Amino acid sequence: MTRLELRVGRVTFQVSERLNPNTVTEQDPSPGQKAFKGDIVNLFVTKEAEETELIIEGEN
Repeated sequence: MTRLELRVGRVTFQVSERLNPNTVTEQDPSPGQKAFKGDIVNLFVTKEAEETELIIEGEN
């Protein structure tokens, strides 16, 4: 991207349990498609699953 002076556009984060966080899994335009100096490339990047807290209310 640096050599062609491409710009990062939209970054969409997707949960992945297999890949390390911040791994680019897809891009648009796809590899092999023509891109020109200054074009925008949208990225799909992995992230860790967010921890959720489960609160169970019981009888007091």
